[in-house]
Amino acid sequence: MQLKVTKTVPPAQGKSSYRITASDGETYFCPTKKGGGGILENMVIEAQVSKKEYNNKIYNWIDSYEPIKDINADLAKIKAALPGSKIVSENGYSQIQTPVKSNFIGDKDFLIVLQSASNRQANWTPDQKLKWVLENYKAGPDAVLKRLHYKNINNGDQEIY
Repeated sequence: MQLKVTKTVPPAQGKSSYRITASDGETYFCPTKKGGGGILENMVIEAQVSKKEYNNKIYNWIDSYEPIKDINADLAKIKAALPGSKIVSENGYSQIQTPVKSNFIGDKDFLIVLQSASNRQANWTPDQKLKWVLENYKAGPDAVLKRLHYKNINNGDQEIY
């Protein structure tokens, strides 16, 4: 039986069993020798439960248990480490999809475009060309496109830089 533990009470003096309260409101007892101290609050366990009579009352006893690891908690930690990603579940398996770059062109292709554009500037020295290529490569395609578009609209300028 699967139990979601909401409360764990250690044994009173002279007693040897932990009192466990599940999310359904039922109270269970688990002896220390069967690992009662390992059951923590907010834990989900798969437990073998038996009912035992004591002083004309019936009590629920946990004979053995296995903790159930919550995969969604792990995925939430991963998602926090990768902001902008989303968790996709398919066929019972969950996986993280990282955001796709907004660049419309790959890094290698972008570098080729920058080099060919700088080579068209006949009056630039090799140092000026290299500086221009590296600055624009570092800025990325989106920023360069915005900058060039802004220059062409506002200045009517046809220069690349």
